[in-house]
This record gives sequence, C-alpha cells and structure tokens, in this order.
Amino acid sequence: SDAIEGHHVLHFREPVDHSIEIMQRQLAETERCANEAARLSVLKKEIDPASSFSIHALNTCAGNTSESVYRERCSMIERRITNTSKRDSWVIANGFVVSRTTSGDAKQFSGRFKEPCIVVFRAVSDDSEDRSTQDATTHPVAIPSNIMQAKSLSALTVLKSKPLSVSELPGEGDLVAFDAEFVSVQDEESFLTPKGSKVTVRETRHALARMSLIDCRTGKIFIDDYVVPNEPVVDYLTRFSGIVSSDLDPSISTRFLVTNRTAYLKLRYLQERGCIFVGHGLSQDFTTVNIFVPPSQIIDTVNIFHREKMRFISLRFLANYLLGHDLQQDIHDSVEDARAAYSLYLKSIELKENGSFGLVLNELYEHGQKSDWKLGV
Repeated sequence: SDAIEGHHVLHFREPVDHSIEIMQRQLAETERCANEAARLSVLKKEIDPASSFSIHALNTCAGNTSESVYRERCSMIERRITNTSKRDSWVIANGFVVSRTTSGDAKQFSGRFKEPCIVVFRAVSDDSEDRSTQDATTHPVAIPSNIMQAKSLSALTVLKSKPLSVSELPGEGDLVAFDAEFVSVQDEESFLTPKGSKVTVRETRHALARMSLIDCRTGKIFIDDYVVPNEPVVDYLTRFSGIVSSDLDPSISTRFLVTNRTAYLKLRYLQERGCIFVGHGLSQDFTTVNIFVPPSQIIDTVNIFHREKMRFISLRFLANYLLGHDLQQDIHDSVEDARAAYSLYLKSIELKENGSFGLVLNELYEHGQKSDWKLGV
C-alpha cells in the first residue's frame, strides 16, 4: 500500500548454461579440495610424534575438513547438475537476500510499486586493458538526440533561452561544467543500543532534483532542469539544495521540469557524445544519479586540489581562498557551483603552468588548518 515504504529489488534471468558452468566450477574446486584432504590425511599418518611440526599445526594451516565431507559435497553438486532444469531461471536480488523466483513474478508490472527497467551487463575479456580506464563509449547505447529538446512538464515554465540544436551541442572532448542538487526521499532510521552505539537500520536516500550544465566553450547554460522524483519527497533540503516544494510541482512551477528518466537520458546522451564533465565531487553526484561516466570524461576539482592522506576541501572554501568568491551564503545554486568548479579548474591550469601549484596547495592546507576550515577567519 501507499503507507508502506519500499526499497529497490532486482529481477534477473540466469541462463541455464551459465548455471551449469558455475556448478561445474564448484564441482572441480570441491574435487580439488577432496584430493588435498586425502593427501593431508596421508601426511598426518607419516608425521613423527616427536616432530616440532604437529598435526594441530597441519590442521591450522590447511583446515581439518575430511575427504569424505568433500566427496559428499561433490555428489550433491553432481545431483544438482543432473536435476537442473533445461530452461533459464529467474532470480530476485532483494537487498542482501538472493533467491529463486518465477518468470511470472519478474514480468508482472500491474503493481504500482514496480517500475520496469533494464540492466545490461557486457563481458570483458581477461586479456583486455585495465577495465577502470576503458571508455564506455566503445559500445554505445544510442540515445535519440530529440531527448535534448524534451518539453517541460509545467505549462507555466519561463524559458530563459532557446534549446541548442544537435549541431550546437558540445561534443567529443568539449568541456561541460556540471552540478546537481538533491532532495531526500527516505530518512535515516536508526537506534541506540544499551551500550550507546548507533545502529542504522535504513540509510538516507536522495534523488536528483536539479541539474545544471554549462557549455565551457561559450559560458552559456544549456541545461538547467528541475527533476520530478519518482518517489514522494520527505525533505527538500532547502538549506543545501535551494529547492522548495513549488519548484517540483508541475501544476504551479515556473521551472523547466522534466522526469527522472529524461534527466538521465540527457546525461547519457552527453556522455556518449564524448563530453568531458567538470565539477566538484562528481563521483558522489553521478552515483546518486545512477549513471557511470568513464574516468577519462571526468575532471573533478575535489581531486585536483587534494593532498594524499589529507581531507578533501569544500567547493566554497576553495572558491573563497583561490578565487576570492564567497559561494552560497544562504543556499546552494547549482549554476553558481558549476561555474565555480570550472573557474577552479582553469585556476589549477594557471598555477601548474607557472610552477606554483604545489606551493599554493600547501598554503591552502596550512590556512585551512589554522582557520579550522572556516571562512572569514
């Protein structure tokens, strides 16, 4: 019912060939363990009681599971392989619980609590280059370009500028400054134990509420979308996000409103065009948006202005110290944050070119430690 709060679960189909392959691997490993146990059993009989290497030490090093136990496990796995259905099976991942389910349960979408989505996995060969540096655009999923001309959900939207045509959009290698604001769709639930330690039952969960992108070639804002979450908002986090309830209400909002899906597809489209995103703390932003952007397409000022084993520095502190610009005295603004992140990136280039980057970074940390990372001190 609407009164019951839910969480995300995932149904996925497991090919029967894959199931059998996994069990065959388990069988081979269990047989190896059985043979090893048999070998150790012989060794135990040959050990001199007076030897400094005791049977207890042998058990500690290699375990004391008997060969018969492993052989029994082998028989059980063989029976499972023999009795496995010749049809693909469906599995449900419900939090940390993974169990079998039926195709009917997986494919049934009449319930309001279920939203269809597709998760695609791609095999990567073992002899390929480092996976962390691979470009996800090698096998792109085509996003229609007309997603960038999607209309606002609100009839009251006041357009500040005309949407860019496909030819005018930034493309491969072009920098776009990015920042996002979020609202809370699930409060943290926790309790204290009798000993006073905190136990978190349910984590806070956020949803995208606004995203702003600036074309660094021109300095113009080409996306400033407010996003209607798929779930009820429990806290607009106005102090931090600048978002109020009326911003996300299609009946009264004057903002450019889009669905969560449209916002996601716009980001995917830009990522697949080869745009390079510049921002501050982009890893957390993209994780919350639930999109993967290759490291080669990310320039993150939170990492640029960072010393190993030291704290990460906030955007506001960096902008204040390096640019002389005090950000967000009252509330956050994603456009302002995106501009500041790009300005910091340009500042880092300037400092590296004149050879003073290391010195300035040391002075930055010294100032932060002396001021306890507070502004105006």
